[in-house]
Amino acid sequence: MGRKNSEEIVLHKLDIDHVMSKHFLTVGARSKVKGIAKRIYTYMKEHDEVVPSVYVVDTKKRLLGEVSLISLIHAHDDLLVSELARNTHAVTDRISKETLVKHAVNTKTDRMVVLDDEQRPIGVIHSHDLLELAMRQAQGKALGLFAGVHHNERATDGPLTAVHLRYKWLILNLGTALLATFTVSLFSNTLSQMVILAAYMPLVAGMGGNAGAQAVSVMVRGIALGEVTEKNAHHIVLKELISGLLNGVIVGIVIAGIAISIGQPPLLGLVLGLALVINLMIAGIFGAGVPLMLRALRLDPALSASIFVTTATDVLGFTAFLGLAGWILL
Repeated sequence: MGRKNSEEIVLHKLDIDHVMSKHFLTVGARSKVKGIAKRIYTYMKEHDEVVPSVYVVDTKKRLLGEVSLISLIHAHDDLLVSELARNTHAVTDRISKETLVKHAVNTKTDRMVVLDDEQRPIGVIHSHDLLELAMRQAQGKALGLFAGVHHNERATDGPLTAVHLRYKWLILNLGTALLATFTVSLFSNTLSQMVILAAYMPLVAGMGGNAGAQAVSVMVRGIALGEVTEKNAHHIVLKELISGLLNGVIVGIVIAGIAISIGQPPLLGLVLGLALVINLMIAGIFGAGVPLMLRALRLDPALSASIFVTTATDVLGFTAFLGLAGWILL
């Protein structure tokens, strides 16, 4: 029940300012249930009916344990609160947010009490608030990385700073674009015989890129929250492959129907449909696989993911579309 039995980790104060709640009460070990009930009632009246967490402390205000509201409701009025105290998840205010998120995910606890250097409660962190904050920050960083923007760049930076932080990404994008252009050039004969194919190429590439970005986003979020492990990684990749197949069939049928309805040959609709099925499967495999590869290389799983996935869906998508067209239509 004492401090030694509390599960403690350590945290940076700046990381928890936005998620730490002050809605808690500390009660002495010799307090009786009826006195605590009155304090809770008074607290709720003063704080818009917010129900506080209740922590038992010793004479030096150091944490001994937590008391659940359910146990208070069912306890006898004259029972000492120390008899109801139970172990709780405790953290000190010197930890990184990343470690705290992992702790919340791994322990599946709904809240953690924050302690100062003297082991005294100073606040409460609810896991859902912590994970929501982590998700927002991760998404913000990922958006910048997906766009090829350095996470340190700010809107108020000067033009030279912007150039310095962006030009490497632009050169990388140029290289991948040239690769896609080279791929298309291999099918110049097919395009010259059926110019209409060029009108549908952006559609094939765009759908693949969007599907890949979705898969990357889900995978990066899963890695950040500890949901993706070595044991289940291959199952997740398989799930994205199957998802890509099924989504490809749905989208492929729709676009094939549209192409035929506007007067295109049925076989062109078939080629479009098959190309989208293939490209969305490619998007699923690369969208799930690239973050895993980056993590294995000890790099940020979100780093440049979209560039590699988009390259794969462009190059392999064009190859599938134009290759099928040459085989089926010509």
